[in-house]
Amino acid sequence: MKGFVDANLILSDSQPVTDTDVASTNAVGLPEALLGEGHPLYLHISVDEAFAGGTNINFELQDAADDDGAPDTFAAMGIEKTVATAGLTANTEVWRVALPSDTRQWVRILYDVTGTMTGGTIDAWISDH
Repeated sequence: MKGFVDANLILSDSQPVTDTDVASTNAVGLPEALLGEGHPLYLHISVDEAFAGGTNINFELQDAADDDGAPDTFAAMGIEKTVATAGLTANTEVWRVALPSDTRQWVRILYDVTGTMTGGTIDAWISDH
């Protein structure tokens, strides 16, 4: 991860992603004061350790409503990006995207691996820049 990152906004910290359909280690509960218009937030995904094998990884942003301090059922937001293995090199930010203003309180990433990855780790976090 680059710069200072609030530990409460980390989705994945050197998370191995070699299996099909694995969710980020953490789901992040965004403070209601940060949601909506006027407070742009960004999802960052970077490769910590380079990936080998496999064909690609699809990164899918998911959100959920709050259910008494915990996430309700996560659903795809229609925001995703696929990166070929050749682009999954160490210390590379592979995706930075603004969260929509209608993002619900909880967010996570679904990592969908195509093929068999034999290594590689991901960092993912939310920030205001």
